[in-house]
Parts: sequence; structure tokens; C-alpha cells
Amino acid sequence: MENSTLSMLKQIYGATGTPVAVVNCEYDVLWKNSAAEACGFYDDRFFAELGKEAAEGVKSVFVNGAYHLFNVMKLGEEGFAIEYVGKDSARDVSHMRDYFDFLCARLRDSSSQISMAADDIDMFVKNGDTDIASSLNRINKNVMLLLKEALVPENIFYAAECADESLNLAHAVALSAEDAQNVLGRQSE
Repeated sequence: MENSTLSMLKQIYGATGTPVAVVNCEYDVLWKNSAAEACGFYDDRFFAELGKEAAEGVKSVFVNGAYHLFNVMKLGEEGFAIEYVGKDSARDVSHMRDYFDFLCARLRDSSSQISMAADDIDMFVKNGDTDIASSLNRINKNVMLLLKEALVPENIFYAAECADESLNLAHAVALSAEDAQNVLGRQSE
């Protein structure tokens, strides 16, 4: 890399609080500002995560136990300037942990309730009893709870893929009603 290019980058990024590193095409670090020295980015593990085929643009890299965004700027055939942008909140699901814990608990609870109701029905039929309505209602209730919980992640994933799709409560209720009617028939009213 030419001294003039490196000197210019040092002037631009030398005093900034944003971690920046300048590397050649083989990812040998040519220079890091003081913020980059302090943060612990730009080591061998970082460059392994970034990959040898780095192109220009914003890249999400798993560093220090979390995903972070880095702006990779190609410097002709000489190398790259890599500046830290911030945490990649789109890939950070830690704020969703409570929801997923609840969802897993709902799945376990509903599946065990459905299984117990099916066992009750089996026992009633073997004993010649025809009063199985309460067990069928228990199955119905737990299936509905599962369908209700499936709506939230479905809508999130669908909205993430279709940016032009507008979601509203009336649309969500109509889809839920249609799903319930398909599963349960006329009794879903």
C-alpha cells in the first residue's frame, strides 16, 4: 500500500472513537487506530469470520460472543479499510429469549394435555363409555392455543421476507379464523 494512502487514512481515522483497521489483501493488519487497539477486534478469528472473499459493503461478523456490523471499504488492489459500525441487532435474538421460553413451555404443555386427553378417550372407549366430549374439548382448546402461538413468529418471518406486506389486526384475525375453520370445521365459530 502506498504511504500516501495509508497516511491519508491515518489522518481521517486516527483520532476517531470508531475502531478502524487498514489491512492488505491477505488481511495482514497494516495499521489500527487506538479505538481498534482497545476493542479487541481485528484479530485472526475476526478475519476468519469475515472470510477471505471479502467484498465492499457492510458485513455482519460474529465477534466476542455477538454479531457486529463492519463497513468494509476496498482500497483498490491494495487492501481494505474496515470500520466498526455497531452491534447487529437484526441477528441478536437475546431480546426474544423470554418469548421463545414461553413458546417452548406452551408446546410442551399443550402436547402433554392433548396426549392425556387422547389417553382418556382411549380408556373411555375401552370401558364402553361414550361421554368423551370433555376430552375432545380439552384437545380442541390446546390445539387452538398452539395455533394462536404460531401466529406471532409466522407474521414476523413473513413480514421480514415481504417488506411490502402490511400487517394489521383485522388481517391477522381473518387468517386465524380461516386456519381454525380449516382445522376444526364449523365448530370453530
